[in-house]
Amino acid sequence: MNTLFSNFSLKGIRLRNRIAVPPMCQYSAVNGYINDWHLTHYSNLARGGAGLVIVEATGVSPEGRITPACTGLWEDDQIEGMSKVVKGIQSAGAVAGIQIGHAGRKASANKPWEGDNHIPEGNHIGWQPIAASPLAYGEHLPRVPTAMTKMDIDRVKQNFVDAARRALAAGFEWLELHFAHCYLAQNFYSPFSNLRDDDYGGDLAGRSRFMLETLAAVKAIWPEHLP
Repeated sequence: MNTLFSNFSLKGIRLRNRIAVPPMCQYSAVNGYINDWHLTHYSNLARGGAGLVIVEATGVSPEGRITPACTGLWEDDQIEGMSKVVKGIQSAGAVAGIQIGHAGRKASANKPWEGDNHIPEGNHIGWQPIAASPLAYGEHLPRVPTAMTKMDIDRVKQNFVDAARRALAAGFEWLELHFAHCYLAQNFYSPFSNLRDDDYGGDLAGRSRFMLETLAAVKAIWPEHLP
């Protein structure tokens, strides 16, 4: 605790203290675009004194969102709104970070206060999830995802790279890839959700391949001086 309020540096970024606000979904976006809610929310968090504020899990593609109300960075027009969020955070003295991810088989869900379950098939606000294997997540998320082809895998890896480029263009200085919570990367990593028999399944090396290749592809375009 005696170092909590001391400066912290990582690569070329210096935080005013060691308090970081983690990414917390707001479920308030429209078609992936942020609005006044996000601008007010994130600037207020920064004004509270945190050294780092990380913007919520942001979909790298439309089908990568957890819910239809999640933020996205799959098209260039979404950069402008995110840039306003960055400026609001920075103007209050904090560093702006963002988490990008793909929800995999847990995608196309209702907001938590609307059931936190899969949107029924056929409902126009939902979509067909994709994952490592055609295995449903569980009781409240029973929709069976489509198993990804090699072309799908390459496309999603590129989605991560493109979203990272847009995050950089928006001014974010801290990037986090969401590889947990049984979302897409962990779909591949876990032997319980990955039953593939190709290069992206089987042993630990195969199950880790999607995660490591995606990380390497993003690192290749993310500036070395930024965390």
